[in-house]
Amino acid sequence: MRISKELVAIFALFVVFIAIGLTSGAHNNEVGKSRQVGADGVIDPSVTNDRKSGSKAFYDWVEERGFKPQVMRSDWSTLSKNKAPVMVCIAPHTDQDQQQTLFDDNTDKESPVQSTRLTEKDAAKLRSWLQSGHTLILLTSRLATGKIAGSKEKTTTFGDAMDVIVESSSTAGGKTDFAPRLMTRDTMDLLRVHMTSGVRIRRSVPDGLGLFGDEDGSVAASIPIGAGRLIVIADGQFASNGNIAAADNAEFLDNLLHHHAKRGDTILFDEYHHGDAVIDSGATLWSALGQPLQFALWQLLAAGLLLAFALGSRFGSPVPLMQNAQRTSSEYVESLSNLYQRAGASATALETIYRHFLREVTGRLALPPDTSLENVAAVAARRSSVPLADVRQLLADCENAIDRGSVPEANLLSLVRRMDRIRKDLGIV
Repeated sequence: MRISKELVAIFALFVVFIAIGLTSGAHNNEVGKSRQVGADGVIDPSVTNDRKSGSKAFYDWVEERGFKPQVMRSDWSTLSKNKAPVMVCIAPHTDQDQQQTLFDDNTDKESPVQSTRLTEKDAAKLRSWLQSGHTLILLTSRLATGKIAGSKEKTTTFGDAMDVIVESSSTAGGKTDFAPRLMTRDTMDLLRVHMTSGVRIRRSVPDGLGLFGDEDGSVAASIPIGAGRLIVIADGQFASNGNIAAADNAEFLDNLLHHHAKRGDTILFDEYHHGDAVIDSGATLWSALGQPLQFALWQLLAAGLLLAFALGSRFGSPVPLMQNAQRTSSEYVESLSNLYQRAGASATALETIYRHFLREVTGRLALPPDTSLENVAAVAARRSSVPLADVRQLLADCENAIDRGSVPEANLLSLVRRMDRIRKDLGIV
């Protein structure tokens, strides 16, 4: 098939479109922060981070304990549809993060996405979910209040709405190990937990259980909300890869999970409030693809439409079909030979040529059609320069090949050439 220059140009343009789309996707900087293995830099509590500040070890350990960990990348408006008994929220971004640091010693310099911060509206969604019998394990080093003394601008933060404020304690004195304050099923058989945040939990209504703490206040508390529980641990790095194995931290988390869920249950890990909102609530598949991939698909669509237009359009005057064209005999012979070759019918082709050859020879020598082959060979040898033995051998080879029903193409060509030699010697044109 002849390939036109137009098709080559369209194909080249199609390749260029694909290259542009892929190259655009390779330089995308909006997908999110890199969470690769390496030296710990900016604090990243995500369960996909396997550095010191990450929580990947905790996520994997939950699965080893018989639960089904599942990452949640949508806001809390979808909680009402989720049947998971427990959700873990580690160091979420809050509505006060722009004014106050999330950690005392390691400030997250990358401002989180505004839409993924915990706000007063999130508190209402969470409270409804907890009241139906679910449990949230919240690990945070900062839940600020908007009701600051002496300030005229008093706003309601997530901490205010949940009546849980986590703030620095001026008398903590750098203490890092804390013993149980009450003997409950959550603190059973535990001696101490290790925390480095230096903060305490404060509530206006003392209806919760202080699980761990000291004279300055609780560092872990269990707060009843309807039929559910809000468990607050005042350290965003409590379950980090670098801290989960300290003291009885892992055992405390194990108690919490087994007391509020059973083996085989799904444990949600909230990544949405780290800014990892890959698929926002109510988003479509198209929006989830991201702008670079969307751009590449648009390029491919444009290239496909252009290719369809090029193939369906006429670039020049129409070429008329051949009318009343005369075919030569050689064209018919070539066509027939191609059919025999494709069908593998070499013996049939030989038989056709051989019978035609005998008719021509007997007609030329004025012999009856039913003359014996021996007689044909003798007369042909006398009238031509071909020896009698060669004529006999040719006729015998043709008869044997036809009887076998197969003949190699090389042998077929040799037999035809030998017949053609005799035909020329006898003057058969």
